[in-house]
Amino acid sequence: MPGEIINRPVMTAFTVVFVLILATSGPVAGREEGVFGSFQRGEGKPTHITSDRLEAYKEKEMASFSGHVVATQDDWVIQSDALTFYFEKAEASDQVGSKKIEGTGGLSRIEARGNVRITQGERIVTGEQAIFYREEQKVIVTGNPILKEGENIIKGDRVIVYLEEKRGMVEGAKGKRVSATIYPGEKKEKKK
Repeated sequence: MPGEIINRPVMTAFTVVFVLILATSGPVAGREEGVFGSFQRGEGKPTHITSDRLEAYKEKEMASFSGHVVATQDDWVIQSDALTFYFEKAEASDQVGSKKIEGTGGLSRIEARGNVRITQGERIVTGEQAIFYREEQKVIVTGNPILKEGENIIKGDRVIVYLEEKRGMVEGAKGKRVSATIYPGEKKEKKK
């Protein structure tokens, strides 16, 4: 039945398949990437996700982790109330022995919702929602987003990070301007 929640034994099998797909999703336009796309600093690094619940829907081509979600890959950590992976529709299926196995398409986007916190070293981004668009290699954070690195803090209405371009943009909203508090870095002494 479309949209039906998959029972526990089947869900366990889907969990293994989805995690393997997520961890080994193929390159796009020559890029090597795992579940976090260009976030990944070391190719082939595993992705580990923990949560209170996992629901997988074959018809919707999605897997949704909910309840105290923590996803890690290398030194990147995403924490949220829910983390949903959306896949493209598979165009083909494989034949294994006498069984036809339908594939899952590549990862399309990842949505983190509720108490979102993304960390990498001293860099922390918080908000209520973050969406990672794989093809565009772009992350959009909304819901009172705050960027922190050390003591530096930037606040706005919407944060957009262009991963391949290594640049970001913070937008204000009507009546709410962007706010930045930047502390001067330590001066390095020149060696003589």
